Amino acid sequence: MSFCLDTSVLVPLLVRDALTARARRWLAAAPGEVLIGDLTEAEFAAAIGAKPRRRGVTAEEARAALGALSMWRVDAPPAAGLTFDLGMEAVARRLGTTITAA
Repeated sequence: MSFCLDTSVLVPLLVRDALTARARRWLAAAPGEVLIGDLTEAEFAAAIGAKPRRRGVTAEEARAALGALSMWRVDAPPAAGLTFDLGMEAVARRLGTTITAA
């Protein structure tokens, strides 16, 4: 089974807040592949970008979270069962089909 990681879970995974422990426990126990789509990454960037204005984190912490997501994209997928692609190829793979283009 695959799970799409929502921004509301991704943010506390990379920025310490009240839900961080809960999000980390869920990820550690996830019973299948965890997908992070391109739109989720864009939502994450918007959410993190707004946090300094709302005084949720400092600008430095926001930059560090964005950098952590970039590093996670490169380093974590094989080790943690994360897939950073929810485009047509990922959907086709999950459905056991292929994409044909003219």
